[in-house]
Parts: sequence; C-alpha cells; structure tokens
Amino acid sequence: MKAEILRLINKYKRTANLPSFKETALALERLRLEYHPTTERMVRIILLDPGLCCQLLRTGNSVFYNPMGLPMKTISRVVSLLGYENLKNLAKGPHFSDKDLKDEELARELAVSILAAHFAGKAAIKKGINAEEAYLATLLKRIGRLVLLLYSPEYFQKIKTLSPRLRKEILYVVGEKLAKQWNFPEFILNNLEGREVFIRPKRLEHLCLYADFMAAGIVAGKGPLGWENLFRSLEEVDEAIRNISKNASHLPSEILKQLKIETSAKVFSPNVEIGPFLPEEALNLAQKVLKSLSEELSADGILIYREGENFFMVDSEGEKPVRQESFKRFLATNEIIAYDGQVYIPIAFHRVPAILLILKYQKPLSNEELYGLRFVKRTLEDLLEKL
Repeated sequence: MKAEILRLINKYKRTANLPSFKETALALERLRLEYHPTTERMVRIILLDPGLCCQLLRTGNSVFYNPMGLPMKTISRVVSLLGYENLKNLAKGPHFSDKDLKDEELARELAVSILAAHFAGKAAIKKGINAEEAYLATLLKRIGRLVLLLYSPEYFQKIKTLSPRLRKEILYVVGEKLAKQWNFPEFILNNLEGREVFIRPKRLEHLCLYADFMAAGIVAGKGPLGWENLFRSLEEVDEAIRNISKNASHLPSEILKQLKIETSAKVFSPNVEIGPFLPEEALNLAQKVLKSLSEELSADGILIYREGENFFMVDSEGEKPVRQESFKRFLATNEIIAYDGQVYIPIAFHRVPAILLILKYQKPLSNEELYGLRFVKRTLEDLLEKL
C-alpha cells in the first residue's frame, strides 16, 4: 500500500493541482463591476476557495514572482504582490467540474475544510493568534485526502480501511510531499492532517486540530464536537455559523448543501476528547517491552492503545477496534492493577494515558515482581516522553 502511494505521489508532484471553483471567478468578476476591488474584499472571497488559495500560494512563492525567496505566508500578501489582473487570470482555471462536485464525499471534504478554516480564523482572533495563518493552515489541512479523492479515489477507499493511526500516517506523507513541492509555508506543513502523529499539538496546531474536528462533526450531523477547546460558549459557535452562512452564499450548491450552515449549534453540546496521537515508534517500543515481559513471566500479552474515545488492540495480525468499556477504567487509574487473572499496566504518552499492556498471568504478583513492573512502566514512559 505505501509503495503504491509513494508512486502516486511522484505522479501528483508532476501533474496534480487542486482546482478552484468557477463560482469564485464569477464572484471576483462581480466584485470588479460592483465595487472598487480592494485587497480585503478580494481576500474574503478567495479564502473560501481551497484550490485558489493553493494556486496563489504556489504562485506567490515561485521563483518568477518571488526571486528573493521571501516566504509569502498569507493570501493578503500574495494578492498585493500579484495584483487584480494576475489574480483574475489564476481564478479562470483549472476548475472543479460539475462531475467532480457531484461526488458527495469530495464535496463533503471540501465543505469540512472551508467550515473548519472559518472556525479557526474566528477562534484565533479571540486567542491572539494570527487569524489568516490559522485559517490557511486549517483550510489546507486535508490537502492529502482532497488530492487522493480527486485523482485516485480507489486508493483513498483502500486507505479508509486502515486503522486510524496508519491512515493518518499515509495522508500526512501525501500532504507533506505535495506541500513541499508547492512551496507552502512551514506553518501549513506543521498542521497537515496526520502531523499530530509525529508532533504533539502546540498552540496553533491545537487550534487547527479542534477546528477541523468541530467542522467534521457539524457536516456529519453530530454537532460541533470539541467546541469547548475553541470558544467560550455555544452562542459564539452559533455566531460563527451565521457569519459563514452570510459570506459563503456564492459557493457551489453542492458545497453549501454539505455545509449545513442552517444547523444551530445549541442543539449539540457533547464534550469529546481526541488524541493522544501515538507515532509508530511509540507502539513499536511498547510492543517490544510487552514481548519481553511476556517471555520473562511466561504470560500472554495484549497491547491496547486509545485515540480519543476509541480503543484498538494490536497483535500479530495488525490493529482492530475494541470496546472501550473493558479497558477505560484500567487506563484511567494510571496504576498497575491485578484483576481476574490479568495484570493491567497503563502507560502514559506525554502524560496522557495512552497504552495499556495486559498480561494474562495467573499467579499472584510478588512484591519483587510488582516493583519490577512499576520500574518498567516508569522507564517506558520516560522513553516515550522523548519521542
């Protein structure tokens, strides 16, 4: 699978592009006819179009327009550099075809990106973070899956069958290769989907992550999941939804249908948790420790890890989801517990309970064995802290 994806990436780097909406070009043309086309008005329209934002960032950071190599981090700067005529020419195409947007999954992913970016921009203002950078980082967070859906939907369907962690790793690789090829600013690379598997979320990364999660929840009909991490009240969420409802009316009907911008946030108030995001190295290390313990104690070992409220079992056959009710209480205690013929060893990743090692060990634990397991737990957590 990974080899196939890498071959596709090499192909995308030469030929792929994320198209823009033809409705954006029409909106910019109407703006020229109706008003004096100030940078602020143009940027407001452009930021609702992930494809045009991609093309502008690529152009603004190209050698031809930017020979000094000074990074163009925002659409506002690129528009000021290019001017209205060059902008209008870029907006002429390539465009998503009607057939492209009739693909419900592609339309949904585009809608999630636009809505998430809107939430990120609004939340960034309140948190004192650069709003346009937060907006762009969130708008282009899903660039890997958008390109796969557009050019190789059959591979995207294969990727969806993988475990969440492996899926994130592949989507990050696709997004990273394209973003580097297209000369995107570093803050966009740091916020690509799947990046959370490699780096723990920081201030801007945390904001973009939850904005994306919120938008995905709304588009899926589950409500603004995790809104508490960005806004102070559901009234603020409602205000943001009303705002995009007013400004995004020119978008393609397929996108507006997916946005569901008429939905009131007050109907939903679930408090959800996402993460921790375990890299491959963390699971490999935990598996080696579990294997060593199992051999030393002549016990059968099981490894469980969690992502948000979901739990997965790792064994020789790969990863599979398991019900959380059986394991959540043992993981939450952060203490080694012997119960019903099994020993449960919770392991924290960056101080968050993340991995549960289970030993099927029938004999009672001696004090020496219990001390040894505690030492193993502390040592493993110290090693994971350095990843």
